[in-house]
Amino acid sequence: MIERILVIADDFTGATDIGAAFVETGRTVRVHLTEAAPRSDAAPVVDDATADVEIFALKTRSSTAAESVRVVRDVLRRAAYNPLRDQLYFKYCSTFDSTDEGNIGPVLDTLQEASGARLSVVIPAYPDNGRTQYQGYLFVGDQLLAESHMRDHPITPMRDSSVLRLLGAQTRTQCELVALETVRGDSLGSALSQERSAPVYAVVDAVSREDLTRIARQVQSHALVSGGAGLAKQYPVVGSSARVGLTSAGSGGRVIIAGSQSTATKRQLALLAAQTHIETFVIDAMTDGSTSIAQCTEWLKTRVGAGKTVLVRRPDLLAEGTPEQELAERIESVLAAAARASYDLGVREFMVAGGESSASVVRALEGVTLSIGPSIDEGVPWCVVTTADGGRISIALKSGNFGADDFFVRGWEVLDA
Repeated sequence: MIERILVIADDFTGATDIGAAFVETGRTVRVHLTEAAPRSDAAPVVDDATADVEIFALKTRSSTAAESVRVVRDVLRRAAYNPLRDQLYFKYCSTFDSTDEGNIGPVLDTLQEASGARLSVVIPAYPDNGRTQYQGYLFVGDQLLAESHMRDHPITPMRDSSVLRLLGAQTRTQCELVALETVRGDSLGSALSQERSAPVYAVVDAVSREDLTRIARQVQSHALVSGGAGLAKQYPVVGSSARVGLTSAGSGGRVIIAGSQSTATKRQLALLAAQTHIETFVIDAMTDGSTSIAQCTEWLKTRVGAGKTVLVRRPDLLAEGTPEQELAERIESVLAAAARASYDLGVREFMVAGGESSASVVRALEGVTLSIGPSIDEGVPWCVVTTADGGRISIALKSGNFGADDFFVRGWEVLDA
């Protein structure tokens, strides 16, 4: 019998996304904000008073497969994973962000071995956010994944829309399609049966919330499931939603940190600038990291102390001739330092855009655990982060492609409600 759901999320925005989904089903949720490099000798972090859902937020989406597997194994140990009572839920992006080397396949293989699952579903579809799967092909809105903006993603460019092929390149485990007609027919239970002679990954079609509801009924007692937050949102309701209250403001202003290059985030920032004329610090891609950090810190000192809402963002154009990874790391270091400087100046309210940026910011703030608050948009809740020094921060962590165009304007309205 499943007593606890143990979620391993491959980035921080995914952790809050699925946390909000499970809260809606009436389950208690606790999010653990993992160390940058978990130690093999670190003590278990889950005590006897466990929540219904324990979520571990990782930063493994762009790590090597070997590093991702190492971190996941460490999490299983620190979470005191018990296959007799725990369901494992591997949360990855609804656009299946990965490369031919992983990391979805290698991590899924590790979790399959740990759980002993004979059949594990693979369901990235999240229809409420425009991500659907039909005949094994993933769509973003009305576009195939490989024809969408994800085709040219700077870290994980998605040049194939077939989840079967994408996953098949990353694992030796058999992958098979459970087509939409099976999902909507009478044979779904047998198609998802654990009675298999060898492990199988079932790539399951879903184009509507109702499809996910049917699937969730079948897999709620499975040892291992994987996918986006859409499936979690359709788990059977066990009680009323219990979101935490948000913390009061600190002595400083409010800060938006934008590291995402997504089209959605660019639209959101453009509308924010047009409606609010927000003061903005744009990181100079030509300046070295330490100089940029010093410049940004001085800029913040004259603004957030006066209670202003400000924006710190990456540049639209990057420096030519600089290796992309080196430039990305430099920008992330500046964004993280901006968050830390803001916190030290009294800021306790943040909005962050971008999965990599969210992890960098939360770690700079020395976040330990996170609780789910009210949602701004689908998959993006306000949260309360408890820091290592006992502080409490209200923060919204947004995947780059999530949120309506007025996200950054309306987000503060939700916080103040």
